[in-house]
Amino acid sequence: MKFKNVLLLVLAMVSFSFAQVDSLWERTAEDGTLPSWFDTGHLTRGFAYGNVGGNDRLYVVSRNGGNNVYIMDALTGADVGSLSTVGVSGGTYHISDIDVSDDGVIFMCNLTTNSSTSALKVYRWDSESEDPVVAIDWTGGTSFRLGDKMSVSGSVSDNSAYINFAASNADTLVGFSTADNGTNWEAALWYVGMTGGSADASMTPDGGAWYNATGINPVRFSTEGDLNGVVPGSVVPTGSNAIQYLEDVNGMEYVATFNYGTGNEKAIILRAPADSPESASSYGVTPSLYLNSNGNGTGDVAMMHNADGTATVFVLSTNNGIGAYQVAFPTEAMEANNMESVWWADVTNYDFFNNDNNTRGMGYNPVTDHLLVASRTGGTLVHIIDASSGGNVGTLDMTGVTGGTFPINKVVADDNGVIYVANLTVGGSGYKVYRWADESAVPTLAFEGDFTNRTGDAMGISGSGTETVLYASGANSPEVVVLRTVDGLNYTASTPVTVGAGKANGGISAVEDTSIAINSGWGEIYHIDVMTDTYLDTVGGDLIPSYFGNIRYLKAPNGAELLMTNTNHQDTHRREIEVYRISDAGIELYASAEIGGLEYGNGNVTGDIWYRLNDDNTVTIFQMASNNGIAAWNMELPPTEAYISDYALDFGDVAINANASLTFQIGNVGTTDLVINSMSVDDAVDYTFDFEGPDTLAANDTISVTVTFSPMFEGVSDANLDISTSAGDYGIQLFGSGYTLWPPEWRHVADTTTWIGQGDLVRGVAFNRTTGHILVPSRVGGSFVHILDGETGAMLDSLDMTGVEGGTYHMNMVAVADDGQIFLCNLAAWGGQIFRLYHWTDEQAAPTRIIDANYDDFAARLGDAMGVSGTGDNVKVFVSGSGATKIVQFELTEADTFAATAEILLPVAGAARFGLSPVDEDGTYLFINGAGTAPYYLKNDGTVLHEFDTAVIPSGTSIEYINMPVVGGDTRHFVGILNGWATGTYVVELLGTPGDGLCDSYEMAAAPTDMYADFANGNAAGQVTYNTWTNSLVELVTNNGLSSYSFSVIEPLAVTDAPAMPVLSANAIDFGEIAINGSAYDEFTIVNTGEGALWITDVAIEVYDGAFETTLESGVMIGANGVDTLVVGVSYAPFQEGASAANLVLTTNAGTLTIALSGSGYELWPLNWAIDANETPWFYQVGVFQDMVRSLDFNTTTGHVLSVSRVGGNLIYILDGLTGDSLGQVNSEGINGGTYHINRVAVTEDGTIFVCGLAAWGGQQFRVYQIDGEAAAPVMIVDGNYDDYGVRVGDSFDAIGSDGNYTIFASGSGADKIITFSTTDGETYTRGADIALPEASAAALGLNAVNADYVFANGAGVPPRYIKSDGTVLYEFDTAVISSGTAITYFAVNLEDGGQRHFAGITNGWSSGTEVIELLGTSGDGLCDELDLIPAPTENYAMNANLNATCQLAYDSHNNAIVELITNNGITSYSMDIVEPNAIPDTVVVSIGDPLAIPASYALGQNYPNPFNPMTNIDFALPEANDVRLVLYNVLGQEVATIHDGFMPAGYHNFSFNASELSSGVYLYRVEAGSFSDVHKMILLK
Repeated sequence: MKFKNVLLLVLAMVSFSFAQVDSLWERTAEDGTLPSWFDTGHLTRGFAYGNVGGNDRLYVVSRNGGNNVYIMDALTGADVGSLSTVGVSGGTYHISDIDVSDDGVIFMCNLTTNSSTSALKVYRWDSESEDPVVAIDWTGGTSFRLGDKMSVSGSVSDNSAYINFAASNADTLVGFSTADNGTNWEAALWYVGMTGGSADASMTPDGGAWYNATGINPVRFSTEGDLNGVVPGSVVPTGSNAIQYLEDVNGMEYVATFNYGTGNEKAIILRAPADSPESASSYGVTPSLYLNSNGNGTGDVAMMHNADGTATVFVLSTNNGIGAYQVAFPTEAMEANNMESVWWADVTNYDFFNNDNNTRGMGYNPVTDHLLVASRTGGTLVHIIDASSGGNVGTLDMTGVTGGTFPINKVVADDNGVIYVANLTVGGSGYKVYRWADESAVPTLAFEGDFTNRTGDAMGISGSGTETVLYASGANSPEVVVLRTVDGLNYTASTPVTVGAGKANGGISAVEDTSIAINSGWGEIYHIDVMTDTYLDTVGGDLIPSYFGNIRYLKAPNGAELLMTNTNHQDTHRREIEVYRISDAGIELYASAEIGGLEYGNGNVTGDIWYRLNDDNTVTIFQMASNNGIAAWNMELPPTEAYISDYALDFGDVAINANASLTFQIGNVGTTDLVINSMSVDDAVDYTFDFEGPDTLAANDTISVTVTFSPMFEGVSDANLDISTSAGDYGIQLFGSGYTLWPPEWRHVADTTTWIGQGDLVRGVAFNRTTGHILVPSRVGGSFVHILDGETGAMLDSLDMTGVEGGTYHMNMVAVADDGQIFLCNLAAWGGQIFRLYHWTDEQAAPTRIIDANYDDFAARLGDAMGVSGTGDNVKVFVSGSGATKIVQFELTEADTFAATAEILLPVAGAARFGLSPVDEDGTYLFINGAGTAPYYLKNDGTVLHEFDTAVIPSGTSIEYINMPVVGGDTRHFVGILNGWATGTYVVELLGTPGDGLCDSYEMAAAPTDMYADFANGNAAGQVTYNTWTNSLVELVTNNGLSSYSFSVIEPLAVTDAPAMPVLSANAIDFGEIAINGSAYDEFTIVNTGEGALWITDVAIEVYDGAFETTLESGVMIGANGVDTLVVGVSYAPFQEGASAANLVLTTNAGTLTIALSGSGYELWPLNWAIDANETPWFYQVGVFQDMVRSLDFNTTTGHVLSVSRVGGNLIYILDGLTGDSLGQVNSEGINGGTYHINRVAVTEDGTIFVCGLAAWGGQQFRVYQIDGEAAAPVMIVDGNYDDYGVRVGDSFDAIGSDGNYTIFASGSGADKIITFSTTDGETYTRGADIALPEASAAALGLNAVNADYVFANGAGVPPRYIKSDGTVLYEFDTAVISSGTAITYFAVNLEDGGQRHFAGITNGWSSGTEVIELLGTSGDGLCDELDLIPAPTENYAMNANLNATCQLAYDSHNNAIVELITNNGITSYSMDIVEPNAIPDTVVVSIGDPLAIPASYALGQNYPNPFNPMTNIDFALPEANDVRLVLYNVLGQEVATIHDGFMPAGYHNFSFNASELSSGVYLYRVEAGSFSDVHKMILLK
């Protein structure tokens, strides 16, 4: 339990009394039974109850005559003895209070008024016969007064013991816990936010606590230490302190607190919900022990649980005595279904309930949250009850309320809190209704009138104000009285509603403005239209039992409709309520509750029921049982209502292996979420649905669920779809019937037909139109072509196979021409294999080998698929195979021999692997298919006329064209597509015009043939053929069987709507070369020139590698006749080098559209080297060093990259620009000051290094150091202060200049300016004019100078800008086009032609990556007038968080590279191949002097500086253009470097040489140009 920073919340509340509190014994000064040791001088203040050694004891602490702990018998109050107090000492008082743990260990404490100087001590007794031992000796806190009260909870034996003290002079609790059975105790302090004298705390079973002290009201804290609430002073006055938790009954906590003062000296028993003490009420009080004054207000309470469920409360009043009292808690037997008891108050709580039937009516006031109870017990009163706790608030003013058989009987209130009370008139005359404007008002007579029948047993209300309508009826009355008002004050009787005798005996509840629900009390509820006397609904006694008389209708905010009714049965003494839910499905019991064990019967069966809607989707139902009491129940409202669009789905007749789908909707018609938990169907074989769930629907949302019927057998197949939702369970009936679309005629099953087998040995089938026979090649047991009867499937014979041999398989596929010629091919599967083709003139003939070739002749596998067209000498044979890219055509040549006459190229390799079926006599058109490819319709020149959409037409593995003449002379065209893997043939009718347009329109039959695969068919081999004699489809599935199906079920199909004709503006898009991380975009258009709408039903990018995307989505319609044009966007964003290709495939109702996409990715920013932060200790360590490396720059004089790091000090690392290797550190000794001593680095063109720290807030130093070369020591040149500049400075920094003339720029986060410093002697710096920024933080992270007059600036969340030194913003980058980034760097690249190219790099520190922009404008003000964004940024590789977004970029002129730093992530060098610089990395050649001057002779100058490190310059005069070779040697004559080797124009030249790769020493450099040569010496010192 924790107590922390609790705010005091006080809410007003009133109390009620009358509880079962009985005296057991008292020993007091008043009756003369005070124990002799009990003084009247304020020395006896604390006591406790405990069961020690099996005995119920009271232990009383008294300082009367010494340090004494007296023992009393808790059951009788008799003296028993005392505890030993040997060794008890210390504190203001040695002894003060006492308590006992649950396992009988006694603890006593002293009193310290200053715990920081005088120890708090706690003593321990394990039995009454032992001497005490010190358990706790604690000094601490802030002068706490501790020990006035002590409480102990839990047991020592299981380490749950907890000793708690409340400081009486501070808002603190000090608690002690143990982990070693009380040997040691650990203290913890919690703050309660309030202070009072004699403070006490009592723990609750859930780990919370009740707290009380003099001067405050009792409060309760939760387990977490949060304040639950404060008990109102009207329940427990502030003159109380000691507190004791007693019991929890039905969610109400009972607590005893000691109340001191004149006339008090007693315990108050309060009860309250644990989470809302402000709703507390008084449950009872013990008798006053007052006789003697108790000026200190000290006393105590203790408690003992009894076996009968009661508790004994013990009260100690200082100076007065001790008493014991039994407290009986409510013990009603409560049962509930879907309800929870909130509170119950009976005759022990309310004096207006007893066995007199005088309390019959109850209403609810929503304005005050009060119940109103009409009672004639003890007078004519309407009692006001707190609805949250049951507390008695008071009564209404009853002035002038008279008349009737009973002056009051029923009470109601409207939504505005206006109250109406009606009397009861047995004869009907003198019926009165009184009105109260609110609970404090005096009553006025709202209605008085005479009726024929008894009136006043039942009362209802609807509306408010002038719209209020009151309803009334009585026992055996045949009508309901209707009272209306025009002013909201006075009522007149309208025409009564005729309902039938006694039908409104029990109750009346308004349903809508014009209808009511009435209850007879005899098991019938009626819904009646008030305006027409029409019965709308009736609920009979088969659902609602008799004696349920009262009624309330509720339509919840979520749309749920409820009827509430209760019974007050006079014989069984039961008091029950039942709640019924009304929905589209009918009315059903939703919840119920019962109160048993009541005190009295109820001869008149009277009572009432009302409700309160709560914010948490619950309703509190208030049940009044006349003569007995009131119960409050909490019930969750039914979930929101569900709407089911169809309760029955009829699929009609569906073919076996086909399916049909119907859709229904589930909607949420309520106002809260509807959860669809699950769906299930009791026939999961034939019926499936697409709901996976669970799913949640917000109010007014709807989802569609598709149910699919896939019959497996013939006949009726009905089922039920069950839907489970949070609104209840629903059912949908499913109806359907299966029929056989393809009736089987005969079948040979592989496992019972020896000549089929399961070894992939039977792969082809053909039909002979001249004989009506089926021909099947089989390699089972040899090489056979079996002849079967087409009608019965019976085996008839086999072909003569003489001489059939050779190849991978001697024979594989068979085909028969329309005139009965038979062709058989073997299989040539790989190089060197023989391919042979055989011919039979008829089934009785011997074979002739007509082709004897080799795999290598065609460079293709042949023999997996074969087809034939034509007759006689015009026959053509087509052959292809697995992986083949062609079909080979064989035909009879002039030499009267067969030969290969053509090769037809396939759209994809293997496209004719298993299916090859010519269409016409001359073989102009063919259908082809292959495993894993789409079926195609193509011409024999290779033109693809149609590619079947495999999302609509299964690709299968084989294909057979079928032309079927029909009555009337027409021909119907089909293809059968066999799936060799799963078995089953899909039949597609071709509705287009024969020729090129045959497949322009088609429709697939409802179902495939039977899917009966029992054995694996790894090759997916098989074939289908058409038996024209029997109009049958004959299907061979390798390893499974041969089947014949009747084709007669095919019905003529309807002509489709007018066709759509799409026209594409482009069939291919080539994006060319695109940089990785860059992107390109292009568009094409689709125009529909046809007469029907064009629907794009599916969009897919095939061979998708993630590089191509399209803006087009499926479901788009393009209008007919060219009215609409659809523009389709396609983008290409390569993520790797090399070519990318894909097809954008659009599935339409006019066929498939394919747009070829291509492009190539290239690396725009090749990586030179990288430093990984996670592997570089000086850069980044998770949880140890972060945000320590924020800046780098490039030293053009050394070719080094310099980076600052605060890891381990103020360090400047030197990195090799070529490799990234660490070469050491720049001297940074003495750098100090500021928030960070070192933060940013800048290097000028002459190699001078500048570093700055960071001044982040007032008083912080800002220092800049100058280092004249990588080996020099730092010199402080600026020593300023944050307050000097009024802004944060040092987050961004740059320096420019050379040879002693330098300018320094600095800014920071939140700064509205750039600070400048300059020097002309390289030593003395003066502050220059500030550069005003357009907004704060505009240069927070990025600041880079072009020269003294122009800077680039950037910061997180602001646009990059180009700014003049007078503050003029010359250009602001458009962040919609160019990323704002967080830093910016300007750099120029010198070109070989003497020109320059200017760039700005914008680096993003959050996500990493740099966008480079070429600046094409005129130098100066116009530099940014024209920009060109380089196509792609550098790589985004950020792995670690960089919350400050710090980063920096530098240009490495030696290696033509950009070097990028991302804080916490790394440093990366990228080659800047987009521009060619003017020199190789380690040598810079420039012209010197007059570029037009030509020297008279050759000359090689002495290098300078000399000695040098590592850069030096060499001058050379060239009188004529020539090849020049400049080479460096060591003293041994070994060549160590080639400085230049190539053609040079005439003129004066300078070579700048970088010797960073060489060691110190003497070197010779030699030049050769034509016949000229010369040599000089140079010295390298490192």
